[in-house]
Amino acid sequence: MTPFHMIRLIFPFIYHVRRIIGVPDKGEIALLGAEDHPLLQSWCVQIVTDGRTQPTSFDLPKLESHVDVKILPHQNPAHGSWKQSLQDSDKEGGAPAYSTKWFLLAKGHSRVVEPFIKHENNPSTDSPGRQSTILRLKLGEERLALPSGKNVFTTEAAAALGSALGDMPAAVYSELGSQIRVLTDVRFRLLTIVPTVSGLALTVLLTQPVRDASPLLVFLASVFGFGVTLGIRIYDVRNSQLYDDLISRARSLEALFGVERGPYMRRSRSLWPIEHDFGLFVVYALVLSAWLIGAVVSLSIAVSQVVAS
Repeated sequence: MTPFHMIRLIFPFIYHVRRIIGVPDKGEIALLGAEDHPLLQSWCVQIVTDGRTQPTSFDLPKLESHVDVKILPHQNPAHGSWKQSLQDSDKEGGAPAYSTKWFLLAKGHSRVVEPFIKHENNPSTDSPGRQSTILRLKLGEERLALPSGKNVFTTEAAAALGSALGDMPAAVYSELGSQIRVLTDVRFRLLTIVPTVSGLALTVLLTQPVRDASPLLVFLASVFGFGVTLGIRIYDVRNSQLYDDLISRARSLEALFGVERGPYMRRSRSLWPIEHDFGLFVVYALVLSAWLIGAVVSLSIAVSQVVAS
């Protein structure tokens, strides 16, 4: 990757950082990116009307078939998969065959971008003397969470109940909500307790008096803490699997009830790294790394004491 390409990545990198830390997004700048590589293959864009960039918000759920956008300055679009996509769009014989799936992201909403058409490069009216790349994006459906799992009730069972709004489906739906809340509560309790207890324990173990008194004891305690944290992480992974399964069943029931967009049905899809599983991975990875560092430091002290004696 050349220095120019690294400079180009500054804009989408800042956009992702703002998303991660939760900075309010006015939606005047959107992110156009590749589904498989949202960090390395993405470009910040603004809406264009009559060749001029307008301070217009991307209201993605309400946008219709297409939108004209301009890539922000200093972001070279003519390289990598983007360049290949532009070349494919100019081929004769109709719509090109795309191997890369693209999306447009703004204000927490995202939509699929179907094969886009490159407009000729026009002199920029916003920055005289600079060429601006204007693209017409053909907008597809909104990117929503995909359904998973099987239906809670078979067609025959649902018919036997007499009505989709009967007592049995409603009772199951209520119980699913209760179970989901329990698993969510357990997850937040673990996220509160594990890092706090681990941090306090490591602080005590690695203080000078304890470390000098018995580094071997500190090593064993660190190994114990690492093992306990790893066990809790495994437990949490299984909880997450059950949580996802319950969400899938709740969606199935909402479909049975005819709910178009409910608490679980057709929720907006998240874009990495703003995902529950990734957040959990970061927390537990840091805690496990801290215990591992504590074990290595105490073991090195114990070995040095043995050698010195």
